[in-house]
Amino acid sequence: VVAALRDNQADRAISITGPYGSGKSSLALFLALLLGPAGSSRDKADALLSSSSPELKRSLAEARKQSGNAGFILCTVVAQREPVVTTLLRALRVGVLRYAGSEAKARKTPVFAQVLDAGLDLSAIQMRDLIHSFSTVAPVLIVLDEFGKNLEQFVSTGGSDADLFVLQEIAEWAGTATQHPVVLLTLQHLSFDDYAAVASPARRRERSE
Repeated sequence: VVAALRDNQADRAISITGPYGSGKSSLALFLALLLGPAGSSRDKADALLSSSSPELKRSLAEARKQSGNAGFILCTVVAQREPVVTTLLRALRVGVLRYAGSEAKARKTPVFAQVLDAGLDLSAIQMRDLIHSFSTVAPVLIVLDEFGKNLEQFVSTGGSDADLFVLQEIAEWAGTATQHPVVLLTLQHLSFDDYAAVASPARRRERSE
């Protein structure tokens, strides 16, 4: 993540797969503290990182200076059995309210108000553009924990290919975000191929690509 923040050409869409109890959610929480607003919580996270890897801590400090030392908009949610757009929009709303402090304050920023009022019928391009507008305010961290639930929903319901296309669209665009960086992190228990195992061979190949 630090390397991605410091290099505009690096991949900023990261997927972490691991079994239950391996520390995925703890990692996401730690990352959110490190990229959050200055304060005692971030100071404690910094101290923990420094004790483990002083060099990485220095690199993180430089990355924060480059991307906005005031802190990221932290869009962190636990996914449910629902379409990806639904989870993403919920994540953005969490980020808006956390960053602004209240809905009243959030509505004073037009793009934040747009997020709060958006419907679930957003296309992949519209969601990408919404996150693009979002990133003009501050750098953005999007964490979709338990993302496997989205994949299970997609497979079990025969969901539209457009539902997962939104994630691909954001992942490909995130690496080119210029004004402020956007980092997308998904956490799941199984690999994408394992979730797609019950899908048709054609769909499984498409998911792998």
